[in-house]
Amino acid sequence: MRSRQASSRSLRMPSAPEACTAPRSCEARLPEGDCVIRLAPIQVDETLSSWLLRSAVAARCEPLTLTGVIWPGWRAWTVDLDRGLSDARLDALHRACGVDAERIRACEMRDLLRPLGASLSHAEPVWPWLAARGMRNRRNAGGQPFCPECLASDVRPYLRRAWRAAWNVGCLNHGCELLEHCCKCLAVHQPFRDTPRPVSLTSCWNCQFDHRSAIASRLDPWAAEMQARADTVLKCGTGALGSLEVATPAWFGVLQHCVRLKQPKELMVNGNPPVPIGPGLRFELLSVRERHLRLGRVASQLAQMTSQDVSCLLAGPQHPRSGEKRRSPTFRPNSGARPAGLVRQEWARLLRRMHRAYL
Repeated sequence: MRSRQASSRSLRMPSAPEACTAPRSCEARLPEGDCVIRLAPIQVDETLSSWLLRSAVAARCEPLTLTGVIWPGWRAWTVDLDRGLSDARLDALHRACGVDAERIRACEMRDLLRPLGASLSHAEPVWPWLAARGMRNRRNAGGQPFCPECLASDVRPYLRRAWRAAWNVGCLNHGCELLEHCCKCLAVHQPFRDTPRPVSLTSCWNCQFDHRSAIASRLDPWAAEMQARADTVLKCGTGALGSLEVATPAWFGVLQHCVRLKQPKELMVNGNPPVPIGPGLRFELLSVRERHLRLGRVASQLAQMTSQDVSCLLAGPQHPRSGEKRRSPTFRPNSGARPAGLVRQEWARLLRRMHRAYL
């Protein structure tokens, strides 16, 4: 009886404030005899989770309420919705809101990453080239990347798919590095986290600092060039490596091999003091800052590669396969001082579990 009552209720779309100010018990309602929920319009290159969250804010209801009406019995916010929906859940969303299924598919990261030729199975905890959130219930170990200047210039702020791509470490329009944590309290950006405070895409869940007023570091020219090349290769289907023209999967395969190589202990970016890197995490699990440093180094490496070097990499780069466990540095209790690399790795993992930025 309760489910029948819920199905006869509707979501109404008033003019939306930026943050949900309605009480947490707010209900979503469907009109009698109508199965269509009026959601907010999808923005250009918007992620699926951003669209659903903005729709809930516009309807002045909790995100859990909105997804509970669309998918009864499924805790949608405990998984990474940006990866994509199953056919059954996509059909339920299409029937609930009336938006074309292909338009919804275009919001998923699967649609963006498919040309790379990587395995995009939901059984895989980490997808190649997708910045991982490290979700546990509704808490994320990794932050949602964002450009503060883009959010400030948006009439209705939303999250872009490009920000979730692991090779995108900055905003080419504003020339700044992406942020993924609060500049005031260093808490990672988790706009989908369940908190007593109102939901917002532009404020910190922990201290309510407005991310639009944050000042980001300038984007390294080498990293910006590498990011622009990767975007072009993804769009065109081929890319140049030295004097060779290779397909997109092969080009990104070489790039993946380069970013997984052992990194130096310190790197300098934009004349700033050296920053220690190399915590031993997968590239997709690293912070934006470290991915920024690595891409800058890889860009200079690729510029010096000869055709023979590229041919050797294309023949079979030696790197761990997907799903293969990496060996962490070994340490014996009575062997003296702990290795610096092991200390950095453990510190990075600890801060990631604490939902704090480590660079």
